[in-house]
Amino acid sequence: MHVSHDRAEESFEAKARWFQTLTMDERLDYLFELMDMMAENDNKAVRPIDVSAFKGCVQILRLP
Repeated sequence: MHVSHDRAEESFEAKARWFQTLTMDERLDYLFELMDMMAENDNKAVRPIDVSAFKGCVQILRLP
């Protein structure tokens, strides 16, 4: 693995290439870590949702 502190390597494309090297489990861990950090820093980001607004809007899909 190559570690760099060059700002030129912080492009969106470079980040996407790095993210693609992660396994699915590592990607999910990263997602959950970001979600936890967001919830800790902005308690409005994680709030109860009024699910009655979604009544009848669920579509169930089945594999063939």
